[in-house]
Amino acid sequence: MPLDYSLNKPANEPEKKFSPHMERFLGSYQEAVRASVEEPAAKIQVNLVIGALSFVYEKFRNLIDYKDEHLLRKNAIQRILTRRVLPGIEPSDVARPLTEELVRSGYLKNNTVPETKLLHVEQILGKYFYFLEKVSKLSPETYNQSNVNWLWSAAAAEIEESFFPKATDRALLDLMLQTVKNKVQFVDLKVGEEEKNLLLFIANLKSLWRADIGIIRYEILRKLWPNWRAPSQDELDQYAGDFEKTIQQIDKLITKPVGEKLLRLFQRYTVFFDILRDALLKKPELARTKFYPYEDFWAKVEKACENRYHESRNKLRRSMVRSVIYIFITKIFLAILIEVPFDLFVAEEFRYLPIGLNVLVPPLLMFILGASVRVPSKKNTQKIIQGLDEILFKSPEEQEKILMQTVVRRSKTTTTIFNAVYAIIFTGIIGGIIYVLHRLNFNIVSGAIFIIFLSMISFFGFRIRRGAHELVVIKSNGNLFTLLFELLFLPVVRLGRWISLKSSKINFFIFVFDVIIEAPFKALVEALEDLLNFFKEKKEEVY
Repeated sequence: MPLDYSLNKPANEPEKKFSPHMERFLGSYQEAVRASVEEPAAKIQVNLVIGALSFVYEKFRNLIDYKDEHLLRKNAIQRILTRRVLPGIEPSDVARPLTEELVRSGYLKNNTVPETKLLHVEQILGKYFYFLEKVSKLSPETYNQSNVNWLWSAAAAEIEESFFPKATDRALLDLMLQTVKNKVQFVDLKVGEEEKNLLLFIANLKSLWRADIGIIRYEILRKLWPNWRAPSQDELDQYAGDFEKTIQQIDKLITKPVGEKLLRLFQRYTVFFDILRDALLKKPELARTKFYPYEDFWAKVEKACENRYHESRNKLRRSMVRSVIYIFITKIFLAILIEVPFDLFVAEEFRYLPIGLNVLVPPLLMFILGASVRVPSKKNTQKIIQGLDEILFKSPEEQEKILMQTVVRRSKTTTTIFNAVYAIIFTGIIGGIIYVLHRLNFNIVSGAIFIIFLSMISFFGFRIRRGAHELVVIKSNGNLFTLLFELLFLPVVRLGRWISLKSSKINFFIFVFDVIIEAPFKALVEALEDLLNFFKEKKEEVY
């Protein structure tokens, strides 16, 4: 049954008057759509048979490197840069191999990337090469591995954008930023106006783009160094002198505690702009006609909601599978390396129950967490339509305003008491789990492994559920059972978050893939493709 579009204006009503930032968005969006049409050019093509090897490799590698799907391509670019950018190499020696490797690995479609893109990638690389050379001369102490990696993480984001321009996304990003700034009044955000704008921009990036630290670094560089995309030599020299100070400024902004509060604020509005993007992708001319005819526009919005709900379920399943495989592979590795040898040579008793529970409980828990997610209802879609109607068709003065407090004000005594209560709950929950494991005849090693994987899968599960809940506008107040369940699980989830953050820095499997396997494997793939091209040339000589 179609939704009620009664909030639309009648067809004979005058065209709606938009706010200045809405008019700017519509103009920017139309310009971006026109600029996205590429001129005809020869396309980059690789051998599909050889490319399948790289494709399978990347799929398997990404299973054991638990990262969000939309970041995989950018992360692949960064890995390629780390492997290929060597002393004395030229930009032209990197641009084509990098692009062809992305095609072989499935991050770019075969026979669709224009050859002209190589020149653009080469120019970007040339800028970073020159910049780092200048840094090494002006400030040798600044030219260290940490800062170099920092810069290449930003470069990966810029190179990805050269393949997939973000002009329309930037227009939407600006619209969301201006909308939230208009709706929210901060009562205690005591920072300068420039810093406040940058903090809001970072929260905006994290919520709408789901940006990671590399993307944020690049985007803030563009803010602080306005001509960074196409700087003159003098500007690059100046930027190089400010490099260390700029790194410190950006990292300080990213890690500010208030950032988490601002992120949660922006996440309340993200769904509206996600749906608006999807609707305009289906029919870009609606931006030119200022969303008229409105009946057609709202129908596209409703369809975008349905598609998002469907994709959310599919993404949830994929994330569940990836999480379980990641946990399972890690578990098997630890079992072979630690648990089984401990049982055989230290405990001198092989216990099947702990091994079985360690293998079965994490996937079962992930299944339960995933299966409990429900697709949003028609009422949720109607609420999204109403929210978009306010954002798009009401003046800033008419829109609902909210006050936000970024600092929770509690006395030191109250804070101490609450921390003590939380510590008691945390100790009680973990202690209870340890007691049950002891009763089930777990030894210290198998028990520790069980707790590690229980907490990690709980964290992954709740993070995946949060992604599905981003589409939900009608929030449920829950019930006593839900409250108690979340309270009991909170210590386990927070422990899993801590373990996940620490273990990601020492992921043994990723070290093996990136440092030991990847370079020779990718070199072999390139050699095989070059050999096939040689045979093809010889075959053509016959004719």
